[in-house]
Amino acid sequence: MSLIANYIPIVEARDYLPGRPSQSTVSKWINHGIRGRRLKTIRCGNRHFLTADLIADFLETDGGSPPATAIVNSPVAPIGGGVARHA
Repeated sequence: MSLIANYIPIVEARDYLPGRPSQSTVSKWINHGIRGRRLKTIRCGNRHFLTADLIADFLETDGGSPPATAIVNSPVAPIGGGVARHA
């Protein structure tokens, strides 16, 4: 088996994450993180890759904070109590 076979391109990462987040969300997790944790990548040239271990490390809970899977699958409450206001 080739060493490169263990690397997951960012465009395919959503297939390995619970809830199949969008590519934009995966990019945000890489660049900005969530709750103080960033999704670490391996960079080769101008491309970023993930491994199963890097994904598992990102999804682990730390110190009682909810795992990223809970955040991905939780509904987002609308701002302002969900009431649409028109001018």
